[in-house]
Amino acid sequence: MRCALIYILVVVWSSAINAQDCSSPITLCSGVTEIIDSTGFSGEFNGPCFTVVQSIFYEFTTNNSADNPSGFLPYEIEADIFIDNCVDEGLNLTVNAGIFQPTGGADPCTGLTVISACASDSNSFIFNSGDLEPNTTYIFVLGIDPTSIGFGCNIELTLTGAPLEIDACCDDSISLGLSSELQVYGATAIFGAPNYVWSPESSLDNFQSQFPIATPSNTTAYEVVAQVGDCPVSDIITVTVGPAITVLNTFSPNGDSYNDFWKIRRIEGFESALISVYSRWGQLVYKSIGYSVPWDGTNDGKKLAAGTYYYVIELNSLEVTSEPIVGFVVILN
Repeated sequence: MRCALIYILVVVWSSAINAQDCSSPITLCSGVTEIIDSTGFSGEFNGPCFTVVQSIFYEFTTNNSADNPSGFLPYEIEADIFIDNCVDEGLNLTVNAGIFQPTGGADPCTGLTVISACASDSNSFIFNSGDLEPNTTYIFVLGIDPTSIGFGCNIELTLTGAPLEIDACCDDSISLGLSSELQVYGATAIFGAPNYVWSPESSLDNFQSQFPIATPSNTTAYEVVAQVGDCPVSDIITVTVGPAITVLNTFSPNGDSYNDFWKIRRIEGFESALISVYSRWGQLVYKSIGYSVPWDGTNDGKKLAAGTYYYVIELNSLEVTSEPIVGFVVILN
């Protein structure tokens, strides 16, 4: 089950980096929009797909999908490239885009492997990476023809996709006093251990665990933050907390073996609970510590008249903090 992932859109202006190449890429994180002036394309690139263009080099790191691969399918990113605001509206700036993987060695700019078919367009376009590898750093290159640097256009670049996210699971509904195990996958490792931080931490057994146990006293949205490469990412899970017990408000003790007893669901978990029932005049008609024997609608062995009665249930639990539960129950014929 995929949970809703919350993005905060961040816009960053890139400044020109003199003689930039793929050994000094700019880190690009999911949902962060880079706005580049075409005059900032300062790196020369003559590699696979491109032929002698002025470029800007970015890098992104994919998450660790290996422990939960189905949670990140399809495992690809999408680059949204928007070209706008040229000095002269009649100018057409062609932008090249490609994803590469360094093959290692002293010079990361040599031996680049093309990961997916490169693309170029003078209109805004979307570039899809195809399937990527987990825990891998890639180089993303934007390039333009050197003769068009003076066009003064803006290019907006935004990367999104499952390889750049973490996946928290799952929204849950529990009764007051019960617990829910939270899960999260996808962070890249720091010193060999996932770097997850959950909040609020007060109702968690371990707020830095990949699988914390949550025991909230009310409905709580838990946010988990982690690192994917050098990028902070987050996801949210909501645990909905219902009442500790559910009191049914009608029963018919007429001896037909159907609904003959007053049902209080999950009351068996509270052995010290005090259950008191009163008539409309305030007379105590039933009292029990614990509820091992359900009430059959009698008082001292005598059948009570049909009508409305009022209850007070005190859970008397060290684990569950609850105000007395009050309400009414109707005895039917």
